[in-house]
Amino acid sequence: MQIMSSWATPDKRVLVLFSDAVTDFLFAFRQDRHQPEAGGILLGHRRGNHVEITHATERVLTDHRTRVSFVRENHGYQEKAVELWKSSHGTIGYIGEWHTHPETVPSPSLVDINQWSQLPSRNANNAAMLGVIVGITRLYVAVLRQNPPPTILQPERDVKRS
Repeated sequence: MQIMSSWATPDKRVLVLFSDAVTDFLFAFRQDRHQPEAGGILLGHRRGNHVEITHATERVLTDHRTRVSFVRENHGYQEKAVELWKSSHGTIGYIGEWHTHPETVPSPSLVDINQWSQLPSRNANNAAMLGVIVGITRLYVAVLRQNPPPTILQPERDVKRS
């Protein structure tokens, strides 16, 4: 049986599951004092309001990276998303985006919040998306909708790495 980390809204109406393989992958990109930020997209299954993250992509060489910023280029990401969507017969889709921050307990910057506000409108059915920030020891996970501010999720099974 695969163990998953789970996150939920305070009212428990939205549950997000990350496979251990995905959390291991994300934490492999944690920043030290000198590394630039990294990021990619999240892919998985939607089940009503609930989401299971099964895949996370690695950055591509054309992304723009500094120690305190990450700008994802479209080239390469869409191809991976389409490939997984086709191979899963339409059950795995684009769920959101992830990137790193050089913080122990990460939180979104104003740039993150502004960029995240555009994600739901890029989705064909305006479905809620996820924004994930990988910190040095913890994740920040938020549900992104078109109008309201991000809804911060709380860990049900904590994903803390030392």
